[in-house]
Amino acid sequence: MAPEGGEEQQREGGEEQHREEEEEEGEVGEDHDAPAHYPSAPLDELFDISTTVDPSYIISLIRKLLPMGTGTRDHCDGVVDGASRVQSSSNDHMEASGYDNENAADTVKQSACQEGEMENSCDRNRQQKISAEEEVWEEYGCVLWDLATSRTHAELMVENLILEVLLANLMVSQPVRVTEICLGIIGNLVCHEVPMKVIVSRSELIEIIMEQLFLDDTECLIEACSILSIANI
Repeated sequence: MAPEGGEEQQREGGEEQHREEEEEEGEVGEDHDAPAHYPSAPLDELFDISTTVDPSYIISLIRKLLPMGTGTRDHCDGVVDGASRVQSSSNDHMEASGYDNENAADTVKQSACQEGEMENSCDRNRQQKISAEEEVWEEYGCVLWDLATSRTHAELMVENLILEVLLANLMVSQPVRVTEICLGIIGNLVCHEVPMKVIVSRSELIEIIMEQLFLDDTECLIEACSILSIANI
C-alpha cells in the first residue's frame, strides 16, 4: 500500500500542472485577441482628412457668380467717342483757319479708318475678355455645384444669397452652359429640406425655372425638370 503522503503529493502535482496548462491557454487566447493594455495601432494619415470647407471661401465663390458685365465694351465705346469728338474739333479748327479742303478730306478719311480699326480692336478685346470671364465663371460655378451636394454647404449658400445671384443670371441673356450650371446648383440645393423650402417659396425663381423648359438644350431641360420634380411643382 502506497503511503498517504505520496498520494497527496501526486494529487497536488496534477492540480498544479492543470493550472499551468490553463494559464498557458489563457495567455495564447489573450495574445490572439490583442489584450486591452496593448497600444492601439496608429491612425492612417492618408485617411485622416478633414472635409470642412471654409465658409468664407464659399461666400467668395458666390460673389464671383454675379452676372458678367460689359465694362470693357463701355470703355471702348468711350474711347471711340472721345476720338470722334477730338476729330470733330480738329475739323472745325481747320475750317476756321481756311485749311485746304483736299488736305482736310484726306485727314478725315485717315481718321475714319483709324476709328474703324479702333472699333474692331475694341470688339476683339471685348470678345476675348468675355470668353475669359465665361471660363472663370464656369470654373467657380462647377465648384459650387459640387459643394451644394452637402446639406451644410447648401444651407450656407442659401443664407448667403446664392439664390438671388442665380436668379440674376437666369434673368439676363447668358450662354447655355451658364444656364445649365445655375440650374444644376439649384437642383442640388433643392435636394435638402431647408433650401428646398426657401426655393419653393420664391415664386419668381420658380417661374424663371419653368421658362427654361422652352430651351432647346437637353442638359438645361434635364436640370429644370429635375428641380420641378424634386420640389413637387
